[in-house]
Amino acid sequence: MVYDEYKDFMDMAVARGSSASSSLGVSSGGAITSTESVSLRLYKKAVALKAFEHLVEAELLRAADNAGKGPKQYRMMRVMLDSSQISDIVLKHRDCPTVVARWAARRQ
Repeated sequence: MVYDEYKDFMDMAVARGSSASSSLGVSSGGAITSTESVSLRLYKKAVALKAFEHLVEAELLRAADNAGKGPKQYRMMRVMLDSSQISDIVLKHRDCPTVVARWAARRQ
C-alpha cells in the first residue's frame, strides 16, 4: 500500500510538473527531472522496501498492533511523527525537491 501511494505521488509530480512553469519530466533512466536541478527517482519496490525498513529501524514507524504476523510488507504500521513534525523536517532540508516541500506544506 505504501509503495502504491509512492507511485501515485510520483505520477502526480510528473502530471503537475508538466503543467507547471518549472517543468518536470521523466528521463530515460526513470528519474523525474526538474529545471531546479533536483531529481526525483521512482525506485523499484525492493529498494523502497529497504528504505521502509530503515524507517522502522529508526523507530519512525512502528507496528500498529502487537500481532506481528504475516509478511512485513503487509503489516499495518503507524507513523510516530505528527504532520507538523514532518513538515518542519522537510521544510528545513535545503536540498528537498520542491514537489516534496509543497506536499509537506499542504500536510500542516
